[in-house]
Amino acid sequence: MKLFGKHWFHMILACCIWVSEVAVSAYAADLASPSGAVVLDVSGAIGRKNSADGHALFDMEMLKAMPATTVRTATPWFDGVHELTGVPLASLLKQVEASNGTIHAIALNDYMVEIPSADATLDGVIIAYALDGQPMPVRDKGPLWVIYPLSDRPELNTPEVQSKMIWQLKAMNIQ
Repeated sequence: MKLFGKHWFHMILACCIWVSEVAVSAYAADLASPSGAVVLDVSGAIGRKNSADGHALFDMEMLKAMPATTVRTATPWFDGVHELTGVPLASLLKQVEASNGTIHAIALNDYMVEIPSADATLDGVIIAYALDGQPMPVRDKGPLWVIYPLSDRPELNTPEVQSKMIWQLKAMNIQ
């Protein structure tokens, strides 16, 4: 029995494939949900989210699952050169599909600093989660610290850039 013919079958098959592709791409656009304690909340002009309120929430394991970079640098807050390991700021912004603009970085004590998203293009700007291979407790600037490679880029070792090196980072709002 040939009720609709071969063309109807192909049209229905094509529609089924299209619907499944749309569903998969919509699912792929969302970030995984954190399974541990949230250590970073990214909001504002972002395209990828994982919370009902439109934020991208990250636990430490999610951050550590991203490609890491280690920066050896001196800072005004420690003696000598130390290794800081973390996620490149550019990678994190790409992960959440952030729009270009200003990053309003907020610390646990509600200290806030503005970081131009263009700073993310500087090699070595990271959100550090380890100091000399060890997690950073809150009392030692952790758990997250925005780091600029001051030793490798002496032109960055200015009070303006140092003020952007916010420690105890808890949130970023992209505007």
